Amino acid sequence: MKNAAVNATTAIADGVSSLLGGSKVKRLEAENENLRQDIANLQKQVQAEQREQTKMENRHNSEINKIDWNYQQKSGNTTTDWNR
Repeated sequence: MKNAAVNATTAIADGVSSLLGGSKVKRLEAENENLRQDIANLQKQVQAEQREQTKMENRHNSEINKIDWNYQQKSGNTTTDWNR
């Protein structure tokens, strides 16, 4: 049953290919492959940007902590209540 469905699908695809012209189908398949590669590259770029953002956030938080620590040392305050 599955083989018959696969054969029918293949026959339909071959028929469509001959109707549309084999070169058009090949061109569209190549374009689809290029688009898949573009998507993969963009996904890698997004991941790299997310990693960079995380690094920047960590550096930012570290700097805030240093400033807060320095402030506490100078003021003699050991706790900071930012909600006052």
